[in-house]
Amino acid sequence: MSARPAVGIALVVAALVAAIVAAARLGGAGAASPGAVSSTARIVALSPALTETLFAIGAGGQVVAVDDYSEHPEAARALPRVGSALRPDHERIVAARPTLVVGEQIRAAREEELARIARTVLLPWLTVQEIASSTRELGALTGRVPEADALAARLSSELSRRPRPGAPRVLLVLRYAAGAPTDIVYIRRGSVHGAALEAAGAENAVPDDAEGVPRLSLERVLALDPDAILVLTGASGTTADRSVVANEWRHLRSLRAVRDARVGAVPGGEAYSNGPRILDLVGRLAAELRALGVEPTPG
Repeated sequence: MSARPAVGIALVVAALVAAIVAAARLGGAGAASPGAVSSTARIVALSPALTETLFAIGAGGQVVAVDDYSEHPEAARALPRVGSALRPDHERIVAARPTLVVGEQIRAAREEELARIARTVLLPWLTVQEIASSTRELGALTGRVPEADALAARLSSELSRRPRPGAPRVLLVLRYAAGAPTDIVYIRRGSVHGAALEAAGAENAVPDDAEGVPRLSLERVLALDPDAILVLTGASGTTADRSVVANEWRHLRSLRAVRDARVGAVPGGEAYSNGPRILDLVGRLAAELRALGVEPTPG
């Protein structure tokens, strides 16, 4: 999987890996209360998911600057870039004259530094429940309560579906070592991407909950022997990505997914999104499984 992501995509993948490491977040402590509603806030968003969500609830006009990785929607690309929650560019943030800074609640976020510039709210953003709750909080912060409540309800409803008994066991892969499937980082149960896989009608092939970065050795993959393997590529093609990924796994003929040509790729920006576009990923996962001859069984 080495030739695919460009530097920007690789950075987004790295950010997503950080987001799915439960041990790296603050355990839900310290979430700020919404406080006064303001439809005129000047907001700096330090997370692609939060940028995406603010625009989705109609608060995009209040966003005056975004983190370096926010690429969706199109309007966000024209806004000033101010680093990230981990490495904020203080001068650029000050220049944006924010009244509110929002970001994801992760251990290394520079909350105290940011709070000296403007009110700072860091939101838990890992599980479906957290994302739905934090979406509602964004609505309260921006005066977009009805829109945020509607989006949160849709996220909760659509990402809470479970596959029916007998669903295919699928290994959903985020990344692996250059050119060959070793040191595999996978999507685990309990994460928002894990919920998307289940909502698409597949069982997660890894039944246990991992601590830290969810990695698999090649030996563990062989022992799991999933019915299908899907790799999140984030690229723009479809067939080309599938053939590249299949070629990288071709030597593992002892895996039924390889023997049966059931190794696929899921391209597109929503593959890496943990914002509202995760809802689009559900359909993309189901469609790729069907293209491989695997029938998902959504509940």
